[in-house]
Amino acid sequence: MLWHLCGEKTLENLAIVTNIWGEVPAAVSEAREAELPSQEVFLSMNKKFAPLRLKDQELRDELGAEISKLQGEADRIQRDAQDMASRYESEKNRLEAQIRVAAEVARAFQYLRSALFPRYQHGVKLSGVIYIHHISDFRMGGTSTRNFRMFRELCGDSTLRKVVIVTNMWGEVSLNMGEAREEELKTRDIFFKPVLGKGAQMKRHDNTFDSACTIMRCIAFKDPLALRIQRELVDEKKDITEAAAGAELGREFHEQAMRYKAEQRKLQDEMKQGIFRSFFNSTFALKVKPQALRQKDEQAREE
Repeated sequence: MLWHLCGEKTLENLAIVTNIWGEVPAAVSEAREAELPSQEVFLSMNKKFAPLRLKDQELRDELGAEISKLQGEADRIQRDAQDMASRYESEKNRLEAQIRVAAEVARAFQYLRSALFPRYQHGVKLSGVIYIHHISDFRMGGTSTRNFRMFRELCGDSTLRKVVIVTNMWGEVSLNMGEAREEELKTRDIFFKPVLGKGAQMKRHDNTFDSACTIMRCIAFKDPLALRIQRELVDEKKDITEAAAGAELGREFHEQAMRYKAEQRKLQDEMKQGIFRSFFNSTFALKVKPQALRQKDEQAREE
């Protein structure tokens, strides 16, 4: 099998190494070693210029060291592959989490359709809308900003003056930290500043009756208005994918899918390059080292 695998042209680069000498008595090992050259398979290979290097301990050590290096390279390839597989799995889980969020938003759309739209068709409109944000959140990350963009598209700019942004969970942070986060939310364009500039209000709910009443007074006595999503789906008879909020959801989901595919291609390219580089190094070692060892063996035989 080995002969056919290597081919006759490569037999001169072949080194036959015996190992596990410590498992049998020395006399038995030497007797078995002496028999090997006379066995048919090794005799045939010997005739094809594959010298048996069985007794040269130094040669065995060097070749064993090279084999250990190649094994180390193979282990490294395996670790790299496992690392890339782990990163791939992480990206997959992240995308699945985002898909679940999108599904939750889709269910929210369904709720709006079933709960709000029939009332709107009968002339019932909302006096106001409350958006709740936890002041205890360390930062307003991707999910939070995406949800708020969706909320803004649902309402439409013309109804933002009916919106109250309520911060809660004040008991979970110190007053100084809570006020600092509140100020950041109010003054940064990537957070709530744009909607506050269009008439929305921002209030605290500290889990007291008074703060709840303050929030309700902000919307209780205002003239009702239709949300953008109500006008689009009921008055304009648009499909959910044509509505501003639906289009935003579709755009966000498409971008997430494209990012996932790009990361997947990147990981695959890294894996291919790493395996090719390691294979090239290993092949080079297998090609060059036996030649050097053979020359050394021939010199030892001449001596």
